Amino acid sequence: MKKSTVVTYLLLLLFLPSIAVTYIQFETPKLERAAWSNIHSVASLKSVTLTNWLNERNGDI
Repeated sequence: MKKSTVVTYLLLLLFLPSIAVTYIQFETPKLERAAWSNIHSVASLKSVTLTNWLNERNGDI
């Protein structure tokens, strides 16, 4: 192989992982915010459901 071809391959081997790492660093906070938002929504729904159930049980007494 020519020396320029080897250098090109080596540069690609270094460049592609750096792009992947940069992408992951930028996307991780967005994914975390979305996950916490979903968790908060589910927790709120369960809280309302449990409160309603408890009020019904207290009404039965």
